[in-house]
Amino acid sequence: MKVFKKILIANRGEIAIRIMDACRSLGIASVAIYSLSDKDARHAIEADEAILLGSDEGELSYLSIDRIVEIARDSGVDAIHPGYGFLSENPAFAQACTDAGIAFIGPTPEAISALADKSVAKVMVGKLGIPTIPSFDIDKPDTIQYPVLLKASAGGGGKGMQVVHAASELEEALASTKRIAANAFGDDGVLIEQYIDSPRHIEVQILGDQHGTLIHLFERECSIQRRHQKIVEESPAPGISTDLRKALTGAALTIGKSLGYQSAGTVEFIVAPNGDFFFLEVNTRLQVEHTVTEYVTGIDIVREQIRIAQGLKLGFCQSEVLLSGSSLQCRVYAEDCSDDFMPRSGRLLQWDYQAQDGLRVDSGVESGSEVSMHYDPLLAKFVSHAPTRDEAIAKMSAGLRSLKALGVTTNRRFLLGILEHPIFLSGKASTSFVSSYGDSIVAEGCPAPLHDAALIALTYWQFRNRGQASSPLPSLVRSFRNSRWREERVGFVSEESETWVGYLPNHDGSLQIRVGVPAAGLQATQECDIPYLRVELARDSSDSICLRIGDNLRHFAIATDNTKFFVQVNGYLFEWQQIPRLPVAQKEQALGAARSPMPAKVVRIVVEKGQEVKAGEVLLVLEAMKMEHRIVAQEDGVVESLRCQLGDQVASGDLLVVVSPS
Repeated sequence: MKVFKKILIANRGEIAIRIMDACRSLGIASVAIYSLSDKDARHAIEADEAILLGSDEGELSYLSIDRIVEIARDSGVDAIHPGYGFLSENPAFAQACTDAGIAFIGPTPEAISALADKSVAKVMVGKLGIPTIPSFDIDKPDTIQYPVLLKASAGGGGKGMQVVHAASELEEALASTKRIAANAFGDDGVLIEQYIDSPRHIEVQILGDQHGTLIHLFERECSIQRRHQKIVEESPAPGISTDLRKALTGAALTIGKSLGYQSAGTVEFIVAPNGDFFFLEVNTRLQVEHTVTEYVTGIDIVREQIRIAQGLKLGFCQSEVLLSGSSLQCRVYAEDCSDDFMPRSGRLLQWDYQAQDGLRVDSGVESGSEVSMHYDPLLAKFVSHAPTRDEAIAKMSAGLRSLKALGVTTNRRFLLGILEHPIFLSGKASTSFVSSYGDSIVAEGCPAPLHDAALIALTYWQFRNRGQASSPLPSLVRSFRNSRWREERVGFVSEESETWVGYLPNHDGSLQIRVGVPAAGLQATQECDIPYLRVELARDSSDSICLRIGDNLRHFAIATDNTKFFVQVNGYLFEWQQIPRLPVAQKEQALGAARSPMPAKVVRIVVEKGQEVKAGEVLLVLEAMKMEHRIVAQEDGVVESLRCQLGDQVASGDLLVVVSPS
């Protein structure tokens, strides 16, 4: 048995904090590593020690094997835990740790190497008699049968996955997947597989020690995905038959035993609509969704990983692993679901939720955290557990509704829409769920009364804050005037609409407010028949406000970054900018101007000055949060100018290309 006194965690965010918790439970000190943009991140602050890696570029920070091993050696750690993503499935990293005399908390380098290349793994698994998905050789394009799925050979998490429907799409899609794979995993290998439409994605958790014991911890359902990345997972898989469960867990154990597998691992399968199943891949690491398995089995998987790496035997056998209740996990991302789930970066002004029994939240952020453009936009994992699936869903809904996440757009509302959808509730969702029903979930707008209530709350909040500011006559009540009040009007604009609000103060500090009045300026004298509502403060705290609007009480969370205002009510989040009272100089507006939708890096420029382009053609490609975003021409025309260069870091709204319309 090895004794671990200190472990380095070669990762960041919520998984780094999760591993720290396991270390503390075993009395082991933790060492964190961090990049420049992560210097104030939770995982760096909460570790026993934290050491700077370098810049934010992947190959210079969390993908730098030499630098990480150097830090581990200098800080005197006994072991390294890789978490998930980054170098977690890189056999060269596992071998480098071993060569340095540092234990790698995971499978052996040989096992990782055997499974690291998905193409090689498929051949090996096929020889065991387990069905696999047909794959194709890129060097034999005439043999490819479309549609196909491209994915990174050396990594997972859906990064770089693309469906290609025709040969004409293959070259560009292949180049994109290679770039993403190299950036995320340090290896640009790509696997081309037959695309199977609308299957279920079911995986089996396995756990093996160094003494030959290998067991499974049952299955997880992971079919709810967007961009081929899971967002809702659960265990056990709903509606799965006993025979299918035995077949899947048996196949997983067969694969693991053939390799003498040690540590935690996940064998993934897809199940076709007719019930046939196919091997997908083996993830030789801790999965993001390990949490649901921990809830239903009562086994701390990270703790077991550490004990196995120390040479200890598993403390239980297969017959002692039992399913208890149902567990769900929802991944809360910083992303805009109405903009094809594009990631968003920025500062979290408020981050809070209501704790409850049976609800676990694994998070790498807090109020004030910066969501960096350089990394995956996962903010937190909400995990519920209850005796039945229906109860677990209800508990999850309550947890997500209680979440206050202001300052960065999140997918929280979309997750709630999934939990309420009849197909999900029936347990019959497939991997095509989001493509089939996602648009309708996104399109479900907020009820008009909540929209108006949020504007009323913001108007009251602004008025109150102005009144609390220092005054040369502090003895006067803030609503004092020596002449009759004329209605004040303030305007707010969102991506959807522009709305003006009128208000009149009362001498007791309350306001008379109405929503939907004509704009300020010359129109401010226009009368309208919209009635006023009396608004008064019922309760106030540092991060929320409770108002009595007419006869109704409502709770609001409100914050501002001095550019936008964020208001949350009843689980709905609104983002507004205030319309200036005086005209301001307009920013450069060019016909055919293509601007960056987010902070990003320019990774490919497709066009050049003077080139003719058609509407929909790709102008350039941006990379942010391990994803690529294509900037396309909005109309036919000629490229008048390029305002960026390859490798540039651009901000949201930056002008990238100007196309003069034909």
